[in-house]
Amino acid sequence: YDWRYDENGRPRNSSPFSGVDPRTHRILVAGANFGCGSSREHAPWALHDFGFRAVISSDIADIFKSNALKTGLLPVAVDQDTHQKLLTSPGREVT
Repeated sequence: YDWRYDENGRPRNSSPFSGVDPRTHRILVAGANFGCGSSREHAPWALHDFGFRAVISSDIADIFKSNALKTGLLPVAVDQDTHQKLLTSPGREVT
């Protein structure tokens, strides 16, 4: 919350989620080794509660994958080329 909003509850412009509408932006393209260190279920819960329904990365930590699936968040691992194309094409429609 503190990263996304200031002390008055106004959105911070520097947040990577500024302007993201969770009703239409349902897929998160994440960096490599995503979820490493996120062994608790809270990490996928937070993403799911925000509105994401899938996370795409070139590599997703095993424990995160397991917890994400229990939460209803789909972890998708793709090859490096596909991952790079997605990272360099923000806003691209993906199904």
